[in-house]
Amino acid sequence: MLSSRYQPKDSITLSMRQRMYQLMQSHYDHMTSECFERDLSTKDGVIFLYDDQDCIQGFSTMVQPAASAGITLTATWLIGQFHGVIMPQTPIGS
Repeated sequence: MLSSRYQPKDSITLSMRQRMYQLMQSHYDHMTSECFERDLSTKDGVIFLYDDQDCIQGFSTMVQPAASAGITLTATWLIGQFHGVIMPQTPIGS
């Protein structure tokens, strides 16, 4: 069974970074450490997936949305709401 933990980028250790890069190399062709480090530098943190022995088996990098994103997302959600009437459905013949 895997468990997950969030880690801010600044607290990721060298051994964690090495394991992340190892996983990237095993799943993507032509992955360089420069490309990996450049991409990681743009992120705010990482969600790590750990196995029962507390070994990293996967990860997902994250960027926190800007403080103003909440207003934009709320406005978009409100615009997308349905504003019609749905007629009630009854069985045929009633």
